Amino acid sequence: MDSPPQKRTKADVSSPATNTAVVAAIETGASVTFWGTRRGIVKDAYAPLDEFWVADEGTGQLVRNESGEIVAFKASELAVQQPTNEGISARVLLLGKDVQMMKILEHFGSPECDIRKDVQQLLAIPCGMCKCSPSCSRFDPLRDDLCDPLTCQLAKLGNEGVDEVLVELAKTLRPDIEANVRPYHMKQAAEQIGPDLGKMADYYCLASVTMPYGSEDIKVCSGWERRRRSEIRCHVDLGVTVDAMPDPKDDSPEDTAKRALGDIAGIFLGKRIWGEEMQTELRRKIGVDIPHKFWDGPNARVFVIIIPDEVEPTVDGEALYFESTAPLPVKSPARGGSTASAAASGTAVEGGKNAGEWRDEQSQFAHLPQPPKGWIRVKSRSDGVVYFFHPSTKKSQFDMPLPSGWSKQVSKSSGKSYFFNAAKRKSMFDMPTDAD
Repeated sequence: MDSPPQKRTKADVSSPATNTAVVAAIETGASVTFWGTRRGIVKDAYAPLDEFWVADEGTGQLVRNESGEIVAFKASELAVQQPTNEGISARVLLLGKDVQMMKILEHFGSPECDIRKDVQQLLAIPCGMCKCSPSCSRFDPLRDDLCDPLTCQLAKLGNEGVDEVLVELAKTLRPDIEANVRPYHMKQAAEQIGPDLGKMADYYCLASVTMPYGSEDIKVCSGWERRRRSEIRCHVDLGVTVDAMPDPKDDSPEDTAKRALGDIAGIFLGKRIWGEEMQTELRRKIGVDIPHKFWDGPNARVFVIIIPDEVEPTVDGEALYFESTAPLPVKSPARGGSTASAAASGTAVEGGKNAGEWRDEQSQFAHLPQPPKGWIRVKSRSDGVVYFFHPSTKKSQFDMPLPSGWSKQVSKSSGKSYFFNAAKRKSMFDMPTDAD
């Protein structure tokens, strides 16, 4: 075995190029190799200083050097394990209104308490309540004490919503520990989606309840998977709607997601509902900026699907089908650029108003995040879609503009988006503001 390197002192903030590469390639929870052939999981990361702390895959303990000191690795000392398409798992989080959620919950039925299943129970959680308290820690797949059960809103909902029979089942599966109800991938999804999830009034997140693994399920595994089942997924977990590993017949993570939604929850969505175009239009109609899909490290693809509120489900045996036949909204003239030109010239933009008049009416958008300096919001008269306009540069766009100096980057290894400011040598995953 290679000898671990000597402890290094903290370096100065890395150059922009190095910093970008670090953020793009290595994230908390990523599988990596270090010191030649040893494998581990990134436990914590601080990209601005190019420092990463790794837990050994076999022991679960942070890697230490010969002196017993915890090692802070550089990105150049780690190799991210890139999975093939066949190794990428998929998760789905469904968002919908109360009538749709009631139909789903009624169709899924009461929780079974005799055996462990992929999903034991479904819960409809108001989007505005899918958040933790300030005292809670950010999601970490290697920790089970992230949330304060007394102050965390999501933890409280989980404890109140999980059927008592499932808590008893968990005790029989893991009599050696005290299995608690805790937020897990539902917490992670809420963090990844961002604050706009809380602005989806009248919408609910369809969360799942899963059980800890029993002793027999643990014994049949080895290595990291055995430790994951024994020491990490050992509680009653509140997760996204479904979570599944790929099948040899799946051609893509989206195929895995669709299959899992049907096999595990008995829910089938039409092709148009899955589509980027409809999902994008639904977000614009609601007035929120939430991702359609995102990566959880390089190993899991997460799909966030909004069910159109006008869609009524149909039942066919044990399956519940949602299919949209309504036409997509008419696209705003702003996409063609003519609206922006009119605004710049002072002529009518939308609803007979020019840019100056729209600037005076920004109070109607006070409930939305403040755009960067110089930008205003304009509402399309044809379809009610809100977009952004910058009078000085004559530019219009639908996505939230970035403050000066910031650019949006995409990780080549994980596909996850982040923001980078070369002049400030700063990177972040949350949307930057003028103050950053």
